[in-house]
Amino acid sequence: MYKVEFMKCKLVKEKNCTYTRIQTPDDAAQILIDLGLDEAAEEYVYLLCLNCRGRINAVHEVAHGSLSECPMSSKAIFSRALLNGSASIIVAHNHPSGDPDPSQSDIDATEKIKHAGILLDTPVLDHLIIASDRSYYSFKENGLI
Repeated sequence: MYKVEFMKCKLVKEKNCTYTRIQTPDDAAQILIDLGLDEAAEEYVYLLCLNCRGRINAVHEVAHGSLSECPMSSKAIFSRALLNGSASIIVAHNHPSGDPDPSQSDIDATEKIKHAGILLDTPVLDHLIIASDRSYYSFKENGLI
């Protein structure tokens, strides 16, 4: 015989914000800019969780990295998405350098997350890279999602 621990996982609401439905990559980018992602001096990965009507039901800071990189874990992203009962997600991170163009590691990570979303029936609608000048790169707009 061995001991089994029973645990409960809870979400903790930090604050409320009001946003309209996300219909375009620009809508999502503006929300992330409003959250200050364009002003961060280090890389962060954020997750926008959406319900079946395209409305945000949660926003998560998934990871915090260094000046030039941040780990983008499928496990970290989808554990939060599934906990929120998300119908779909938008992943985002920033480039403090000011250049929103994706690196090869950004492209590879997006491909991995996109496939995880297919397996988990939680589609990745977009991956946005937010730059310090308030510009952004959308993988959806550029045909990579």
